[in-house]
Amino acid sequence: LTVLSNLENYNAILIKKGIAAKERLEELKAVAITQLQSLSNQKYNYPIESPNKIKYEQDSTFDQTLKGILSVPKPPKENK
Repeated sequence: LTVLSNLENYNAILIKKGIAAKERLEELKAVAITQLQSLSNQKYNYPIESPNKIKYEQDSTFDQTLKGILSVPKPPKENK
């Protein structure tokens, strides 16, 4: 996705410069190859996790206050 995003941005720059479609394609292909090779040569020493995975180290002060408010029992109903 990183390479695709970079190519989209670079293509917009080339369009603004008035570069013809065929020349843009050749330039973008070269950039894509270079970036993909660079990324494939990287050695990652840490696990890559989903960005959707949420980690909670510690509840914030706001979370603690909210839990306190929500844990208060409801007042008893009045009998009429």
